[in-house]
Amino acid sequence: MRRLLYFLIVHNQTDLGSLKRELSMEGERRYGKREWENHLRGVEDEWNRVEEFINQYLIDHDIPVGKVRIYQDGLPVAGEVGSKIVREVARQGSRNYQILVNLIYQGACLEEAESRELLVQEHGHLTRIVKAKTPTEKLKHYILYQDISEDLLNRRDTYIANRINESLQEDELGLAFFGGTHSIVDKLDGDIDVTAPQEFNDPISIDLIRNAR
Repeated sequence: MRRLLYFLIVHNQTDLGSLKRELSMEGERRYGKREWENHLRGVEDEWNRVEEFINQYLIDHDIPVGKVRIYQDGLPVAGEVGSKIVREVARQGSRNYQILVNLIYQGACLEEAESRELLVQEHGHLTRIVKAKTPTEKLKHYILYQDISEDLLNRRDTYIANRINESLQEDELGLAFFGGTHSIVDKLDGDIDVTAPQEFNDPISIDLIRNAR
């Protein structure tokens, strides 16, 4: 049997990288400063529960960590280069990547999950939106992004699903960490048994996941 744990994730501040300041300001504007700060603290607690769930799942199903493959949102490289990126982001404070580091250290395999070309395209559009200097410029870039975003995301999701279908082997467990915009599960092979734990249950996280598109 091929198994996959699929986590719909919410990023913490470290994961936002160069867009952190702009997106945090937008979060405060939308939800209020106090609620946004409470949300960010809550995200850290939810990541702790994710880690506990994974560890218990491995024990309950008697799966050695060497039989685990990791697929991470936004990560287009594997091997030593990918592991180095994961370690660096983990050191900066990402709970998501700290969990990955612990699993890799124990023998889990980090897979190339995404297309570098498609990620560069999307990041370019989003950067132009959040860094626009005027409302008119922001609207222009937003409209341009809306015109291509659905197709771009579908191409990303197809690529990710194909990577999982091709790399996940019999008697292995896949761990997939992806944001709420993605639609990957319906593109997976039918013999992959998918479990989607319901973490990130605070109201803002639920709102972000539901309204990600």
